[in-house]
Amino acid sequence: MAENGRKRGDNVLKGRGSRGGVAVRKVVATVALAVAWLSSMPALADQPEQKKDLWEFIIPFSACTGDCNIALLAGKSASRTPMTSVFIHFQGPETWQWDDTYIVTLSASRTLVRYGRYFSIDPEIGVGRYLGNTYGFEGWLSLYLRWRYFPWSDYVRTSIGVGFGPSVASNVVIAPTGVMTTSGVGVANYFSPEIELGLASQPNWGLVLRYHHRSSIWGVISNNSDAPQFWTVGMRMHF
Repeated sequence: MAENGRKRGDNVLKGRGSRGGVAVRKVVATVALAVAWLSSMPALADQPEQKKDLWEFIIPFSACTGDCNIALLAGKSASRTPMTSVFIHFQGPETWQWDDTYIVTLSASRTLVRYGRYFSIDPEIGVGRYLGNTYGFEGWLSLYLRWRYFPWSDYVRTSIGVGFGPSVASNVVIAPTGVMTTSGVGVANYFSPEIELGLASQPNWGLVLRYHHRSSIWGVISNNSDAPQFWTVGMRMHF
C-alpha cells in the first residue's frame, strides 16, 4: 500500500513538473517573440521626420531655381465680345467677334510664395505692342495667383492662373470694325486668366493660352479708353 502511494505521488509530481515545464516554455517563447518584434522595429532616429511647413517664401533677388520664367505670346483681338459674355455667360468661340488687331507680348515672372506643389503667387512685369488696324503699346504689373496641381500633373503639367494689376497703354476705342487707337495714354486694370500645359519630362517649357484684358473695372478707374481684349498663345520658359 505504501509503495502504491509513493508511485501515485511520483506520478502527480511528474504531471505537475511536465505542466510547469510547458508553462515555462510558453513564457520563454512569448518573450522571444516580443524581443524579435521589437528588434525588427526601426529606431526612433530612423523614423521619417515630421512634415515640414508647406509654405515657402522666396527671396525676390536670390538665384533662380526653376521659379523664374519668361513668356512670349501673340494673339488676335476679340474686343467686340465683352469679357462677361465669355466668362459669365459662357458663349462659345463661334460667337466671338474677331477683328484685325493683334498684340505681341513679352513678360517675366517669378514665384515669391509657394504652398507645396499646389499653389503659388507670382508677380509679373510685361510689355505689349498693338499691330494691325491699330497701333500703340501696353505695359503692366500684375500679381498672378496660380493653382498648380491636378491628378494628371505627373504626366501633363497643368496650371491655371489669374493675374490682375495696373496697366498703362495707348487709349483705344472699340468701333464696329474693331479696335482703333485714339490720342493719349490711359491707366486701366489688367486682368488675365490663363492656362499652362507642359510635359512632366520637360519642366523648362510650357504652352500658354492667355486671355489678355484691360478695362476700367466698370468705371471704377477713370480713363477714356475702351476695354481691348485678346486671345493669345505662346511659350513660357522656366529657369
